[in-house]
Amino acid sequence: MKKYRICSLVVSSLLLLTLFFSMIFISEEMGHHDCSGENCPVCAVLEICINNVEKCGTVVIAAAVAAVIMITFSNVDNNYKEEIVFSSLTGKKVRLNN
Repeated sequence: MKKYRICSLVVSSLLLLTLFFSMIFISEEMGHHDCSGENCPVCAVLEICINNVEKCGTVVIAAAVAAVIMITFSNVDNNYKEEIVFSSLTGKKVRLNN
Protein backbone atom coordinates (compact mmCIF):
# COMPACT_ATOMS: atom_id res chain seq x y z
CA MET A 1 0.00 0.00 0.00
CA LYS A 2 2.83 2.39 0.82
CA LYS A 3 4.39 1.72 -2.58
CA TYR A 4 1.22 2.90 -4.36
CA ARG A 5 1.01 5.98 -2.17
CA ILE A 6 4.56 7.01 -2.99
CA CYS A 7 4.00 6.35 -6.69
CA SER A 8 0.82 8.43 -6.72
CA LEU A 9 2.56 11.30 -4.92
CA VAL A 10 5.38 11.27 -7.47
CA VAL A 11 2.97 11.25 -10.41
CA SER A 12 0.82 14.03 -8.97
CA SER A 13 3.86 16.19 -8.19
CA LEU A 14 5.14 15.70 -11.75
CA LEU A 15 1.74 16.74 -13.09
CA LEU A 16 1.78 19.90 -10.98
CA LEU A 17 5.33 20.72 -12.07
CA THR A 18 4.34 20.24 -15.72
CA LEU A 19 1.42 22.63 -15.29
CA PHE A 20 3.58 25.15 -13.46
CA PHE A 21 6.34 25.20 -16.08
CA SER A 22 3.79 25.24 -18.91
CA MET A 23 2.19 28.33 -17.44
CA ILE A 24 5.58 30.01 -17.00
CA PHE A 25 6.54 29.26 -20.61
CA ILE A 26 3.21 30.57 -21.90
CA SER A 27 3.52 33.79 -19.92
CA GLU A 28 7.11 34.38 -21.07
CA GLU A 29 6.75 33.60 -24.77
CA MET A 30 3.20 34.73 -25.55
CA GLY A 31 3.90 38.43 -25.27
CA HIS A 32 7.11 38.85 -27.25
CA HIS A 33 7.47 35.88 -29.60
CA ASP A 34 8.37 36.67 -33.21
CA CYS A 35 7.08 33.76 -35.27
CA SER A 36 9.51 32.55 -37.94
CA GLY A 37 6.94 30.92 -40.19
CA GLU A 38 4.72 27.89 -40.53
CA ASN A 39 7.10 25.38 -38.88
CA CYS A 40 8.05 27.49 -35.88
CA PRO A 41 9.23 25.26 -32.99
CA VAL A 42 8.33 27.84 -30.34
CA CYS A 43 4.74 27.98 -31.60
CA ALA A 44 4.56 24.17 -31.50
CA VAL A 45 5.74 24.14 -27.89
CA LEU A 46 3.27 26.93 -27.07
CA GLU A 47 0.42 24.82 -28.46
CA ILE A 48 1.52 21.84 -26.34
CA CYS A 49 1.71 23.98 -23.20
CA ILE A 50 -1.71 25.51 -23.83
CA ASN A 51 -3.19 22.03 -24.31
CA ASN A 52 -1.57 20.88 -21.05
CA VAL A 53 -3.06 23.77 -19.11
CA GLU A 54 -6.50 23.40 -20.70
CA LYS A 55 -6.76 19.65 -20.12
CA CYS A 56 -5.09 19.33 -16.73
CA GLY A 57 -6.22 22.61 -15.17
CA THR A 58 -9.77 21.42 -14.65
CA VAL A 59 -8.53 18.08 -13.32
CA VAL A 60 -6.50 19.80 -10.61
CA ILE A 61 -9.52 21.87 -9.53
CA ALA A 62 -11.74 18.77 -9.45
CA ALA A 63 -9.14 16.85 -7.44
CA ALA A 64 -8.87 19.68 -4.91
CA VAL A 65 -12.65 19.78 -4.48
CA ALA A 66 -12.77 15.99 -4.08
CA ALA A 67 -9.99 16.12 -1.48
CA VAL A 68 -11.84 18.76 0.54
CA ILE A 69 -15.04 16.71 0.43
CA MET A 70 -13.23 13.52 1.48
CA ILE A 71 -11.50 15.27 4.39
CA THR A 72 -14.77 16.80 5.53
CA PHE A 73 -16.68 13.52 5.46
CA SER A 74 -13.87 11.53 7.06
CA ASN A 75 -13.91 13.87 10.08
CA VAL A 76 -17.70 13.66 10.33
CA ASP A 77 -17.55 9.87 10.23
CA ASN A 78 -15.02 9.75 13.08
CA ASN A 79 -17.20 11.98 15.25
CA TYR A 80 -20.19 9.69 14.83
CA LYS A 81 -18.15 6.59 15.63
CA GLU A 82 -17.01 8.06 18.94
CA GLU A 83 -20.54 9.11 19.77
CA ILE A 84 -21.91 5.63 19.12
CA VAL A 85 -19.26 3.93 21.25
CA PHE A 86 -19.73 6.20 24.24
CA SER A 87 -23.52 6.33 24.07
CA SER A 88 -23.97 2.71 25.16
CA LEU A 89 -24.73 1.83 28.77
CA THR A 90 -21.45 0.04 29.29
CA GLY A 91 -19.58 2.94 27.73
CA LYS A 92 -21.21 5.28 30.26
CA LYS A 93 -20.31 2.90 33.11
CA VAL A 94 -23.94 2.22 34.07
CA ARG A 95 -24.36 -0.68 36.47
CA LEU A 96 -26.81 -3.29 35.14
CA ASN A 97 -28.60 -5.13 37.96
CA ASN A 98 -30.75 -8.24 37.47
